[in-house]
Amino acid sequence: MLRNYLKIAWRNLLHSKLYSGINIVGLAVGLSACIVIMLFVNYENGYDKIHTKNLYRLDEVQKFEGMVAPQKVALSMYPMGPTLKEEYPEVKNFVRIDDQKNVILAYNQKKVELPGILWTDANFLDMFDFPLLKGEKSSVLSEPNTMVLTQKSAATIFGTTDPLGQTVAYYGRDTLTFKVTGILADLPPNSHLQFDALFSFSTVTTPNHMNNWGGNWLVTYLELEQGTDLAALEKKFPAFLEKHMGENMKFYELFLQPLAEVHANSTDITHDYVNFQKFDRSYTYIFSIIALIVLVIACVNFMNLSTARSTGRAKEVGIRKSVGAQRFQLAGQFVGESVLLAFTALVLAVGLVKLTLPYLNRMSDRSLDFAIFTDPKLLLTVLAGTVLIGVFSGLYPAAYLSSFEAAKVLKGSIRTGKGTFRNALVVAQFSCAIFLIIGTGFALKQLHFMQDKDPGFQTDQVVIVPLDAKSGPKYESLKKELLSNSMIEAVSGSHQRLGNNFHQTGVIFQGEGPSEN
Repeated sequence: MLRNYLKIAWRNLLHSKLYSGINIVGLAVGLSACIVIMLFVNYENGYDKIHTKNLYRLDEVQKFEGMVAPQKVALSMYPMGPTLKEEYPEVKNFVRIDDQKNVILAYNQKKVELPGILWTDANFLDMFDFPLLKGEKSSVLSEPNTMVLTQKSAATIFGTTDPLGQTVAYYGRDTLTFKVTGILADLPPNSHLQFDALFSFSTVTTPNHMNNWGGNWLVTYLELEQGTDLAALEKKFPAFLEKHMGENMKFYELFLQPLAEVHANSTDITHDYVNFQKFDRSYTYIFSIIALIVLVIACVNFMNLSTARSTGRAKEVGIRKSVGAQRFQLAGQFVGESVLLAFTALVLAVGLVKLTLPYLNRMSDRSLDFAIFTDPKLLLTVLAGTVLIGVFSGLYPAAYLSSFEAAKVLKGSIRTGKGTFRNALVVAQFSCAIFLIIGTGFALKQLHFMQDKDPGFQTDQVVIVPLDAKSGPKYESLKKELLSNSMIEAVSGSHQRLGNNFHQTGVIFQGEGPSEN
């Protein structure tokens, strides 16, 4: 019987090529859009999932005199981590990191520029679960002048030579040498910590740094004991600040941010330099709703087309009922046809996703991967979802078509193709489509506004050249040399580039009357 139903469903699909084509293409486009959106949502929700410990980032609220409003920052002070661990039993461990961009390393006669590195404490790999392929986790960064490379950066510097034990030169404010003590697996793309190498903090820090209360220049992560009352711990922070900073504590508040919230819930936190592709979680909810709306439109379109064809299937229903077919059997047949169409649409949808994903990755600067044939969980989810869509889309047409009375159908006295529910489906479908069109219009207008907004200066023929710790002090010489070039009209320098956030550097206004800070 099941084989007979499948054979009839396939014949109906081939017999009504235009109807089948419209239905399959419409459902395939809806499925592919939904799959791509959910891949993006799952990618964003998967940030930092590889880490298993109870980790929190220590953040500050800074409220210096003269500021318009308090400012949340992802910075903390060098002594905070070890002091909190020493004074509060809730704090199990800590690690501090400081990032640096465009670092030049040299091995033999070869120089390589790494996009980003982290200076960090020896226990970094005890806190974070990045897989260490070579070296001892407990000791790779325990000594000064030691470093850990990722697989990719190790291959770039050393090629096929074994990196362990090799020495490289680091070019910064001072030229230092580092011994490679470990190799990490390449980092997952959806990690808010992205780096090409880890350098031992003990190389550049001294015991005097523990007295540097007030210097905010690094990021601190804390590992808390399981079951710690977060709110109760945060209530202890004012007394902690007062103990170590005296009256200067009035300029600061401390709060803890769960590791799972760092990537997607930090849009109100500034000076957040170590947060790769920072995102707003509310957008993942919006995208999920859009995916659902697109899928509903595709399903409703399927229902409407199926019920619109009811006239052509009415006689089939009448004849089947007249020879003893039960209503549930007919309904099962129509639902089965719907599921078959859904799986046919899925094949086309998989092709569409594979074709469009590289473009979407370039556009979104993400690394979305539709590994449907190698990821059993993803495959099962897609197959189960397709079955549900097929059943859901076919339920109403199946119930509607199987409800025809055999006698009335065979006499030609039944009227088909109309109904309040079908009209409601059409209204819902068009309402959803109009909503998406209006939303797209608003998004485009906002995008054009940002692109066309006058920033207050001419951007044409303006070039920004970043200076590092070595070239920065030679700015005046560089400026003089550049101005000697006839193609350069003017040269200017600034501590921050235009568009970057401001540091809390005070200014003194010296107008009439007393000076104001």
